[in-house]
Amino acid sequence: MAEVGRREEALHAVEEAVQIRHSRAASDPTAYEIDLASSLNNLSNRLGEVGRRVEALAAVEAAVEKYRSLAASDPAAYAADLASSLNNLSVALGEVGRRVEALAAVEAAVEIRRNMAAANPSAYEPDLAGSLNNLSVAMAEAGHQERALAAIEEAVEIRRNMAAANPSAYEPDLAGSLNSLSNRLAEAGRQEEALKAIDEAIEIRRRLASSNPPAHDLHLARALGNRGRLYVRSERWDDAIASYLESLEIGRTYGDRRGAGLVLNDLGLAYAGAGRWDDAIASYTESLEIVHAYGDRYGEALALNNLGLVSIDRGDPAGAIRRLGDALAIFEELGAPEAETVRSLLEPLTDRP
Repeated sequence: MAEVGRREEALHAVEEAVQIRHSRAASDPTAYEIDLASSLNNLSNRLGEVGRRVEALAAVEAAVEKYRSLAASDPAAYAADLASSLNNLSVALGEVGRRVEALAAVEAAVEIRRNMAAANPSAYEPDLAGSLNNLSVAMAEAGHQERALAAIEEAVEIRRNMAAANPSAYEPDLAGSLNSLSNRLAEAGRQEEALKAIDEAIEIRRRLASSNPPAHDLHLARALGNRGRLYVRSERWDDAIASYLESLEIGRTYGDRRGAGLVLNDLGLAYAGAGRWDDAIASYTESLEIVHAYGDRYGEALALNNLGLVSIDRGDPAGAIRRLGDALAIFEELGAPEAETVRSLLEPLTDRP
């Protein structure tokens, strides 16, 4: 259900699974604790997809605690599960801005998976590549750009080899890592290489989606969104708008309102860059409505921040103060590093006579 964009239904299904397994584990922990940990892991992923990031973090923290306990008594049996859960914990921590902790969690996952892959490459290299992918994201967010690029380059190399041997099984993973590689190259100022990587990812996604749209269309939409962000970096506003609009159309076809909320925020940035202020405000406002409806506090703060920036550009200091103030309150509530940037924007506005 999650893979074809039916995220609310996916969430309801795993919530029911967790409820059943909680009841069973309460009466017989030895028999059912591992199943409960697995469902909590999945619950975290589904909560994250609908923007309920704080709850997603709580769920995966509970899963990691259970897996740590199980792995302490039987490492051979549960190390792989612990690594998977640490991987997800890193993502959840990153989603609420706790970047140092996110990096520590995924480094622990990579260490476990590297040891397992050394002993059995065919069985565990796919998992290692997945954790390297997430390690790259966490390192980039923590400011370690060179190490972030090295991690994703290793992931791409592993996944290219796997896809060459078994395209149908591993091309989707390769496309995902190419997507991340594109982001890291862009952050390193290697714009043309970044576009080449994302174009290759989109080519793979389009081909896969042509034969199985429900399984691959939403992944194509995300890759198009990432290409839009690359175009924004080089101020190719019209190309960015076109890429975002295609991404948005695909997401809406599948009823992916949560994804639409994120793309609309990015689309607003492109409209603002092109000087299309009314379109920018409309995009940010719709994004704000969607992420608010999903309880995505971080996404809400981003949209408010961007509306505040538009207010500054349009000479509306009162509107900017109101919107940036609301964004600041949310970022501070989440302990997100963006709070400091917003505070620096507010100070000159509130100091005016």
